[in-house]
Amino acid sequence: MKKQNKTTVYVLLVVMTGIWGGIFYKFFSTVEDPKDNRPIVTISKEDANLAPERDTFTLRLDFEDPFNITKSNYSKSTVSSPSIVRTSVKRNIKKVKQTKASNWPELKYGGRVKSSNEKEIGLLMINNKEYIVNKGGIFESLSVMGLNEDEIRLKYLNETRVIKK
Repeated sequence: MKKQNKTTVYVLLVVMTGIWGGIFYKFFSTVEDPKDNRPIVTISKEDANLAPERDTFTLRLDFEDPFNITKSNYSKSTVSSPSIVRTSVKRNIKKVKQTKASNWPELKYGGRVKSSNEKEIGLLMINNKEYIVNKGGIFESLSVMGLNEDEIRLKYLNETRVIKK
């Protein structure tokens, strides 16, 4: 080999050793030490009783119709805070004789949301149809008696039940 080729090989060998050394150093420095010397943090009773900060939000509903449907049931006005759109539907409800074992529809509770203007709305699935419900509302013959974060209280045919999340 020529002298120039030998020096190039040695320089590249030193550079390669430095690069691989840096890679190994980064890898092994991120692996935790089995002797964890971090201090143990204790929480006082005063700190534990503090309520978390309230999460507030607003919905931006000023977007265009993505499907370009000319006839829609939705208003194209700008909404600055969450609102509930109610439509009135005439239903023929037949009176059913109440028995001890009434047939409740299939129910799933999705949770509650509090908007910035203190309105509480919840997500309720009745027979695989989603509804946005509020306290006092009537949906599929179910009356909403109360909303909580983890449960909803419903009344159906003079029987009250609590549905958990």
